[in-house]
Amino acid sequence: MKVLVLIDSFKGCLSSVQAGEAARAGLLDAGLRPEDIRVFPVSDGGEGFCAAVAAALPQAR
Repeated sequence: MKVLVLIDSFKGCLSSVQAGEAARAGLLDAGLRPEDIRVFPVSDGGEGFCAAVAAALPQAR
């Protein structure tokens, strides 16, 4: 099974990157292989937008 993880930030709690990595850790604990998991930060344009873009496009910094 292949899994695509796209999670927006949780205001004041977790960034999109942190939430995605937490989901990745849970999926790995559940037995999925690292190569079957893709995590992409997302944003609705509000808080965390710049961080999500920077994480998705590190060459654009």
